[in-house]
Amino acid sequence: MSDAVTLTVSSHKRPTVLSVSPDRWLTPGESVTLLCRLRNSSTGWTFSWFTVQKRSSGKIEFISLSVSSGVSKGIYTVSSVTVNHTGVYVCRAERGDPVYYTEYSNTQTLWITGVSPSVSLIIRPNRSQHFSSESLSLSCEDHSTSTGWTVRRYTNTLGTSSSSVRRSTGTTSTCTISDLYTSDTGVYWCQSESGENLHPVNISVHYGNAILDSPVHPVTEGDNLTLRCLYRNKNPSTQRAEFYKDGSVVQTTGDMMIIPKVSKSHEGFYYCKHPERGESPKSWISVRDKPTLTVQPQTSVFIGDTVTLTCEMSQSTGWEFILITPSNTKSTETTGTKTIYVQVSDGGEYKCKARRRENPQVYTQDSEPVTVTVQERPTPQVSVWPDDHVYRGETVNLTCVINGEGVSSWQYSWYKDSSLYNISDLQYYTIRSVTESDTGNYTCRGNETRGSRYSHISDSVTLTVSGSSGHIVGAVVGLFILFLVIFLVLLWWYKNKKGKVSRSPSAVSPQQNISRTSDQKRTEDGFTPLQSGDAHIYDSVDATDNKDASSAVTQAGPSDAMYSQVNFKKNKLKSKDNESDSADITYADIELKPKKEMKKKKKKKGNSSEGGDTVYSKVKIGDKGVASGSVDLTYAQIT
Repeated sequence: MSDAVTLTVSSHKRPTVLSVSPDRWLTPGESVTLLCRLRNSSTGWTFSWFTVQKRSSGKIEFISLSVSSGVSKGIYTVSSVTVNHTGVYVCRAERGDPVYYTEYSNTQTLWITGVSPSVSLIIRPNRSQHFSSESLSLSCEDHSTSTGWTVRRYTNTLGTSSSSVRRSTGTTSTCTISDLYTSDTGVYWCQSESGENLHPVNISVHYGNAILDSPVHPVTEGDNLTLRCLYRNKNPSTQRAEFYKDGSVVQTTGDMMIIPKVSKSHEGFYYCKHPERGESPKSWISVRDKPTLTVQPQTSVFIGDTVTLTCEMSQSTGWEFILITPSNTKSTETTGTKTIYVQVSDGGEYKCKARRRENPQVYTQDSEPVTVTVQERPTPQVSVWPDDHVYRGETVNLTCVINGEGVSSWQYSWYKDSSLYNISDLQYYTIRSVTESDTGNYTCRGNETRGSRYSHISDSVTLTVSGSSGHIVGAVVGLFILFLVIFLVLLWWYKNKKGKVSRSPSAVSPQQNISRTSDQKRTEDGFTPLQSGDAHIYDSVDATDNKDASSAVTQAGPSDAMYSQVNFKKNKLKSKDNESDSADITYADIELKPKKEMKKKKKKKGNSSEGGDTVYSKVKIGDKGVASGSVDLTYAQIT
């Protein structure tokens, strides 16, 4: 006999289970997966998915979804949801021939919380949880006047609508519930005449004594989230409550919790618990993605720069973007990117928002604004030190000055004859020991060190390098020597003149006849008086080297002698004719004759002769006969 096979027949009415991942509250563009499983694992099954709709007649219909993949694995994925995916979903399994179908699974509702610029769902009081016996008002407000809207709701009873819902035409549709019951808990939304569903919200009615005051609509990413614990009737004696997220305590003090700048990570189920009033129902907090606007390469630019504005969503597919300019004009960009060649008028505040291509009436909120600042592009100034004309071997410093507002630091590019020469973080560029090859036209341009801005190119300065400056130094030294020689000659002349003046005797004989006789005699002997009167100083300055010996002997004149006596001693000489008269005479006779001629003159005239050819050196005192009287004579004979 064969081995036994065990057949198990399940009596469970609904063997299939439908679940949703990651969550049933979504924003446009997110991905969602529906998982259909059998309670008891077995093989050979395929799966189908359906949406549940209620007709106006009250009949419930299951509309099959076209699924191309995941049929055998029980997986149905929507990669990018839109608000049209909002609805009630079920699944079932099948196998065999003839085909056996399971019962429909449990229901799962997807809520895609889109935002329409023309329609708003207004809830009063504006919170998702409410106490029983309170009143509630919901309104679909259409900012255009073209379409009527209806407030619809879905409760736990499949496909039913509350009797409190009423339809109205025009611009407003309102649903008012004066006395809430727990059976009013459900999802409410606005539905257009064409069947478009917008702004679904979850409303929870609670019999207990504590509820969580949480926002009805999704919170925009980056906004602050405030949660409060509210109590029926009056506040308790203590205001301390605990706040939970997904079952974990997040705060234990006070009855209010603030979450600054929420992000997707803050999504989840929140509730509060009070030690006296008990625990509130759970509320799902949804965080709505907001586009982010960025400017590249930077927000501060110069006229003529290029900037690229990019509007992005965290779910990157299925969006188109609207860029809002400073002049409040709007342009639609399918890729979310726009490049601008900047002019002055382009400065100002930019924003963007996004919408789904499949449902262009549903927009996100505006992004955070970005301000673009536009300024004039600066022109640098170049200076050269010590001069623009230098000589080989000198050191030259080039300086680039840029007055660019808002730029903290520059990197400097130096150009020589329009070719890049050097790049430096310093505005000074030094050329040491220049040569003729450094001659040229120099310009500079600045590039922002930690940015993309750059300046104009400066006007050029011309640097000229000449040959060695040694000949200049030689000329300067030559001039210095010339002036030094002139100075020494003038100094010698001045001292010589001063010496001549100092030869004047301190006392002059008053006898005019003897003086005149002495003057006449001295003139005849070849001496020339330098001043008139009784005091005589003789000076014959003639540096001529007379080689004619006979002329020197026969003619004694001023050109043959030089006098330079500065001795003021007195010798009194008596005359035979007149012993009472005397005169003070000081002179020195210096003849610059060659030595040979002097010897010849000495042989002819003897040592006692004192003519014009005599040279006096020593100071000798002797008696000289004077016809008219006696004089004091001091001789300096140079031999």
